[in-house]
Order: sequence, then C-alpha cells, then structure tokens
Amino acid sequence: MEISSSFTGTRLKPFTTRVDARETMNYAAAINDNNPCYFDDRRSDGLLSHPLNPVAITWNILGKIWEFIEADDFPLDALLTQVRDHMRSEIGASEMKLPVKPLDIKLTVRNGTSPVWSRIRNHLATSPGRLRKHAHDFISKYIARLLEQQEGEVVFIFDSLEKLSGPDYEFLATMQSVVQVFTQHSGFLRLPNCHTVYTISPYASLVAANITALYDRAITRPLPAVKVSEKDGSAYAKGVSALRTLVGKRLPLEEAFADRLDLLDKLILSSGGHIRTLISMIREVLMANIDSPFPPTPELIDSVITFFSEDATQAVRPEGVLLLDSIRQTHSLKKIPSDQLALLARYVDHHLVLCYQNGGGWYEIHPLIREDIRIRAEEQRAEAGQ
Repeated sequence: MEISSSFTGTRLKPFTTRVDARETMNYAAAINDNNPCYFDDRRSDGLLSHPLNPVAITWNILGKIWEFIEADDFPLDALLTQVRDHMRSEIGASEMKLPVKPLDIKLTVRNGTSPVWSRIRNHLATSPGRLRKHAHDFISKYIARLLEQQEGEVVFIFDSLEKLSGPDYEFLATMQSVVQVFTQHSGFLRLPNCHTVYTISPYASLVAANITALYDRAITRPLPAVKVSEKDGSAYAKGVSALRTLVGKRLPLEEAFADRLDLLDKLILSSGGHIRTLISMIREVLMANIDSPFPPTPELIDSVITFFSEDATQAVRPEGVLLLDSIRQTHSLKKIPSDQLALLARYVDHHLVLCYQNGGGWYEIHPLIREDIRIRAEEQRAEAGQ
C-alpha cells in the first residue's frame, strides 16, 4: 500500500507517560547506582526517579497511532505492513510454519490512570464497524494465503490475556472493561474463517453469566489446579505424585532434592496444586540455595513457604476475610452476595481461590492463607458477638 507524501511532517498529539517505582528501581539497579533515594520507599520524600531513566515512546504511539495522528484520512491498513511482510516471508519458506516468538504479543499493565482494557474498550466503542472490517478483512486475506500453502485449519490462541489485571486501585475498572470487551464486542472477537481461543481472567463468568452464550463452546471456569489435598486437608497422593513428575520434567530431581523428595512434597502441598505458584516456589528455593550443596535444608523450605504465605496473606483485605472463610467451609461460590463479586473476582484472579475438578467442580482457598483466614474469621466473628 502506498501512503501519500502529503502525510510527511504530520504532527502527532502529545504523549504522556508515568514512571513507576518498579521501573525506576530496575533502571538504577541495572546501572549499579545504589543511591538509597532510588530504592528506599520508606523515605519521607518517597522514591526519586533516576534522572537518566529512558522512556521509549515508539511502541506506545505506534500501537495506537490513530489516537495521535491528526488526519482523518490516514490509511490504517498501512499500519499492518510489518505484519504483512513478516507473514509473506514466512509463507515463502519451503516449510510452512508460524514461529511463536515473532507473533507473540506481550502486554504489560503498568500503574496509571487508564487500564489497558479500558483503552481497548474505548477504542472499540469509537468506531467498531470500521475497526471490525479492517481486522476481519486482514485476517481473512492471510488465512486464505496460509491455506494456499498448506491444508488444514487455522487456530489463533491468545493465551496471556488473563494476566492483564492492573493494580488494586484499578481492578474494578479493569474487570468491568474486560467484561464489556468480551460481552459487547463478541462479533469483533469471533474472527472469520478460523478457530479462536481466548484465555481470559476467570472472574468474567462470575460477573457476566451470559458470556458463554456469546461464543461457541465457551468454557468460562477458572483453569483447575491439580488436586493435592482432599477437602478435609489430607494429602491426595495421586496429585502429589503427578506434580512430582511434572517438576521432574523441568529439572533433575536427584540433583535438586537428592533423597529429600519429602521437601518437594511439602512445597507441592503448600502450592495448593497451582502449578505457577509451585514453579515460583521451587525457583526461589534454587536461587537461595545456589551457593550451597543440594538438597536444600528443611529450614530453607520453611522460609520459602513462609515468604509466599506472608505475601499472599497481605493481599487479603479485612472485608474479604469472612468471604474467603465461607469458601473454606463450603467449597462453593454459589451463595456469594452480588455486592462481593468484585472482591471475589480479585481473589480468584490472584489465585487465592482455587478451582478443582476432581470428583466434580469445587473451590478452596489457597493453603498458604487457609489457617490465617480461619483465625482472622474467628476473631472478626468474636468482635461482632456472633
């Protein structure tokens, strides 16, 4: 596609960004500038942003150029040139394949006043017909090209969308935006001539029960954790064994844990069968033990579990204690009041409420917080005279 030279010199609208604490700390650490003013968040004046901290504006603007360019007739199709050229080069290869990395789109939610899902929702609301036509025409064209080279079916998998949540003070707005995108724009998201899989945050089905009717074969329950404990808290041997096998696929157990697989089992039980939590805990153990002989000591395992437990416990607000305790006792979400759905959604999103499918669907709060929630719930009921 040719772009008229008349667009040369077109001015863009101003771009404003916000440097958050994590970003400036990462930069200072990367250049070995250990001045406490960049790290000590207990300072009365707060953290200072490093004066040399760079901010890249290219992708922030190009990703939504239509919001910055002051020209109504700018051809949006031209923005797809890079994608088109990449697809053309891959299709021209002797063997048809779509490498993951070049097509992998990664989004990071940063602290700010405009959640990423809110921006998606707002853009879809401004010109949904035009945007849908451009996107669907583009996808149809290249699916046809793909099928000319190789028979079969095309499947698009968008598998990181569930990670987009935002900070606590923006969670409700983000949640509402996610739900609105998937409920009000299902026609746009149902891509033509292919199968499309979206993995979205599990709270969608909690606050929008009708979402399953908008998509074919929609499954809107949380991805289940591996059952490692029974409802009464006793260990479930088959689940523990399955996760031992999984960990063994990622690292040599005989080197990492030697004859102390009981220590690995302790991590497995503490993870609640949530694989991402388990891998994070094992990584923490390995990093802490990197200069020491393996296997790790029981004291190290306990300290890692305590660290993750304290982190999880801090995420529970006082108003959420009785809600979580009711799930601990009933293993169900059926009687959750509607005014607590946003709070519940947050805990599901943070994996403090886990879903299991063994023996029928049921829920449990994460074992890292289970005892703390029981104690805090008893204290709250005692204070209320219940």
